[in-house]
Amino acid sequence: MSRLDAQELDLDLGPVALGDVVTKVVAGYKALAWEQRRLVLEADLPSSLPPVRADVQRVEQALVNLVANGLRFTSEGGIVTVEAEALDSEVEIRVRDTGIGIAPEDLPHIFERSYRGDRSRARPETGETLSSGSGLGLAIVKGLVEAMGGTVRAESALGEGTCVGFRLPVV
Repeated sequence: MSRLDAQELDLDLGPVALGDVVTKVVAGYKALAWEQRRLVLEADLPSSLPPVRADVQRVEQALVNLVANGLRFTSEGGIVTVEAEALDSEVEIRVRDTGIGIAPEDLPHIFERSYRGDRSRARPETGETLSSGSGLGLAIVKGLVEAMGGTVRAESALGEGTCVGFRLPVV
């Protein structure tokens, strides 16, 4: 975070095949998600995506943060899907979950540093209260994506799930 704030983050910008990054991240978490919580983690990618101008390690870092959040806030038996879509001059990657969702009053603040939202959220099947962590994950995603010339967005409905995504410019 401090390197992002000081704009001292070293980026190796070049053409990145987002489909490859998504496939790697999903493969890395898929078995664990199923074994630990019976969550389905899947990728829904078009047959081809144009390369984007980005840093492959930072894209992976951002995507790992989003997938980890999706898995964390989705109840047992739920689904987390990583999607991609080519737009005019950008590609959008989205992580969509069937989790507990985010309250409307919290949604505008989720990319702020140290914002943790409603600390009383709980998984419906167990009543387990979910700690919202340090509140840095989505702020880091936003900082990384913006440093690469992209944008972030989120939409959510309580009890229905959340979709967090980012767009990066096509090469």
